[in-house]
Amino acid sequence: MKMLRILIVEDETLIALVLEGMIADIVPATVVIEASVASTMKILNETIDFAFLDIDVTNGKTFEIAKILDRKHVPFVFVSGSRQADLPFELHSAPFIAKPFVPAQIESALQAVANYSRLHPFSKLEKLEKLEKTNLKFSEHWPHAGN
Repeated sequence: MKMLRILIVEDETLIALVLEGMIADIVPATVVIEASVASTMKILNETIDFAFLDIDVTNGKTFEIAKILDRKHVPFVFVSGSRQADLPFELHSAPFIAKPFVPAQIESALQAVANYSRLHPFSKLEKLEKLEKTNLKFSEHWPHAGN
């Protein structure tokens, strides 16, 4: 199974660590945690397979980060206490998980990436049916995923 490199952009340390722990329980991954827009911008040239983005973080919003990831065909999901309706128009179709989140939502996001990237399925995950329950629509936002 491919070792994923997953980016978490979250300025609340406890939330970032909880999310990192959930990821570790689901898939083998190297997790990179950044707390600010500035620090994240410095690493966007590195390989990233997937990203979880809070919207409001230290020194700004992650919208430009999301746009860069999208241009690079890197799947991401917003995980935020902000409202999905507050996303800029060009990001309205981006997958969104509202805080507080539950492990099944994180699993669904990672499973969707696995399916679209044609990675080996994660052994601890249930079928993609969970995706429908969380209303994440990865295929609409990343039609190029897996190509």
